[in-house]
Amino acid sequence: MSAHGTAGVRIEALPDGVLLRAEIAPPGPRPHGPEQAARIDALWERLCRENDRLYDGPILRTVSVDAESGVLLCRRDTFRSLATSAQLGLGVRQLGVMGVVTGRDRAGRESVLLARRSSQTRIYPGLWELAPSGGVSPPAANVAMLGPAELAAALADEADEELGLSFEGAQVRVVAVLRDDTACSDDVALRIELPGVIDPRRGACAAEREAHDRWEYLDAAWVALDEVNAFASDHGAAVAPPTTAMLRWLGWN
Repeated sequence: MSAHGTAGVRIEALPDGVLLRAEIAPPGPRPHGPEQAARIDALWERLCRENDRLYDGPILRTVSVDAESGVLLCRRDTFRSLATSAQLGLGVRQLGVMGVVTGRDRAGRESVLLARRSSQTRIYPGLWELAPSGGVSPPAANVAMLGPAELAAALADEADEELGLSFEGAQVRVVAVLRDDTACSDDVALRIELPGVIDPRRGACAAEREAHDRWEYLDAAWVALDEVNAFASDHGAAVAPPTTAMLRWLGWN
């Protein structure tokens, strides 16, 4: 099933009053035998030769998603399992966060933040997306659950790391879970309404340009909500499918 005609993307809304949480299950049985592990290692080495930005860090892998109850069941895994999953049919899906960040200019006109991904990202290189986004890092070993506050903090870290953007004072709420078969991810979508006044003419990535270690985005822009449809039409296939689906789900495109 697709969301608004976007293949491979499903958006599951949270019912009113349901608080989403990611429950971290204990480690399961060893996921791969020796032959499969060898195939994973060989493919991972090739992928790293092709993209030196890849790094095999810990991730949270989603086992099941139940939006009705608000429970995402997860286990700890590694990025190499995710990066090789699609080609080897491993069925690994990463728990991620996606920001729907809006702000208002001095005239009160509301805009949404979009950013264009670097050519070195694992998925959707060079495409525009709702920003920021990223995987949720596993918590300390004694933590078995992440609630809305922890997921919002994970997104705030992505905003600071990728865009130099602060969510201090923002209104934050979880609105849906976006399931992306192409990216092998289940992303918690959070609506972020920034306080204060934005200046759409400045560009949203000024701070990012000053930090050499911020490489995830090539550019960023505030797009007025009443111009989102024109932006999507003008850029066509240069907009990532999950973003197209989410903008349509929100009624902005």
